[in-house]
Amino acid sequence: PQQADKSLISTAARALGIAISLYETPIALQRLQHYLPLNLLHSHGESEDALFARKFTENIAAVFEEMGQKSASYLEETNLALLNLDDSLKPAFLSLCQVRPLLKQVQKTPNPVNEIKPLSALSVQWHLWRSARKGQF
Repeated sequence: PQQADKSLISTAARALGIAISLYETPIALQRLQHYLPLNLLHSHGESEDALFARKFTENIAAVFEEMGQKSASYLEETNLALLNLDDSLKPAFLSLCQVRPLLKQVQKTPNPVNEIKPLSALSVQWHLWRSARKGQF
């Protein structure tokens, strides 16, 4: 069978990793950790102190927005590459169906550094089912 190349796997992992990092920010901050790139935080004129104080400033909002756009971009790139992938290998990428719902949940949350409402189990199952049927994420 055809193998997925490393760049496809890397791009897919980036899309999912960024989405999960944003979604899990409130949990990480409770442990005094975060997974937002410092250079991106600083380039938007923000410090870790504001993040740990759980102040959702315009600058932190810009960081979230930029990271969300990057994740969506990686997802689109992955979807294009998956068009040429053998159907038997596509189930390995099924977890990517969570990228859009995770990003949407982060976007619609007024203060995503404090709390993000978890996705329901039904929503997760529905996205898995729909993606498995369509073969796109």
